[in-house]
Amino acid sequence: MFRSLQIGKFLGIPLFIHPSFWILPLFLVLQSLGEVPFSETLFQLSLFFGVILCVVLHEFGHALAAKWFGISTRHITLYPIGGLARLERMASDPFGELVIALAGPVVNLALAALLFPFWLTSHPVGMEFLDTWGEGFSLWGMAVLFFRLLCLGNLILLGFNLLPFFPMDGGRVLRGLIAWRWGLLKATVVSARLGAVGALVMALAGAYFGQFFLILMGVFLYLAGKMELFAVRIKAREEAFGWGTPRPSREGEFNGLSWDPDRQGWVQWVNGQAVAFHSQWPNQPE
Repeated sequence: MFRSLQIGKFLGIPLFIHPSFWILPLFLVLQSLGEVPFSETLFQLSLFFGVILCVVLHEFGHALAAKWFGISTRHITLYPIGGLARLERMASDPFGELVIALAGPVVNLALAALLFPFWLTSHPVGMEFLDTWGEGFSLWGMAVLFFRLLCLGNLILLGFNLLPFFPMDGGRVLRGLIAWRWGLLKATVVSARLGAVGALVMALAGAYFGQFFLILMGVFLYLAGKMELFAVRIKAREEAFGWGTPRPSREGEFNGLSWDPDRQGWVQWVNGQAVAFHSQWPNQPE
């Protein structure tokens, strides 16, 4: 019913906005009605969309790094909790995952460095500028404040994304490091368990401090980590039992099961023809 809206295509990658994305700007507007000057609301919305632009650049950092490893990106979608670059597949080696995971935070670090000179200006700025629209209002002072806060926002995005909570960037870095020694499956199990603990702490902190965003983020991290662990376990079973991509048998046609990632289920093949679909995990090939 509610479909994501494509707002453009950059470097061949479609950019979508999920309908739930508009919850945050709407919340900012409703929260400020009758309580703060219009100029402050306008400033907060401008800062919000400035941070969102940084989030988009963060996701394109992941996408460009993935392209370097021959992995294409289906699309990038913006949600209330941030952005998500949907890659065609995971990197085939730990080094690739490390580079792809770190590419996004590196973009935020570069943006923070680019904006850092605004911290060095001697112009006094503060939120009091928001109350003086039309009364000696300093446009330059407001610009300095905007870019200072945007610099701070990129540093927050950098630190937050590097938390070792899978499937955040820091959690993927952790998985890549563990996978170098013990393989992808064990690394995902360890990272997902640590990520579940981090998600619980995040949700409890959100409940304690009354921050709904942290609660939402904790729930999302927990579910996303579980889903990716499930997918990695299925792939490991495919490889163990030889149920991967359909391939010729002795008769020249494939017989068995293969996982369909789009429909999230098992396809049964007989002589190279798909004859059945199983939504549940089968006990053994039929």
